[in-house]
Amino acid sequence: MATTQQVQALYIAYFGRPADPTGLAFWADGESSSTAQLDELADAIATSPEYKEVVAGLSVEAIINNFYQNLFNRSPEVDGLKFWVDQINNGNASTQDIGVEIGITALTA
Repeated sequence: MATTQQVQALYIAYFGRPADPTGLAFWADGESSSTAQLDELADAIATSPEYKEVVAGLSVEAIINNFYQNLFNRSPEVDGLKFWVDQINNGNASTQDIGVEIGITALTA
């Protein structure tokens, strides 16, 4: 499914906290995941009651800002935020896709 680091990056991106032991054990198997597998994890997180509560009423900009704050402790650059928002508005990506991209980028930063 995913490495511990990949799972932790997505949990931090989406929830602002590390994965709980049960969630980590369920999603992590020590092998690097494909984008499709990470998308599956992101989709599961995005449909969880906890995440729905976190993003209730937030704009796309605010959701993307949360990813950056949770992972990098800063807001995105203006051009970066515009890029991600345009990706969603043009139908090229979902917030889950962007969470995966930003979360996995955090592993290499």
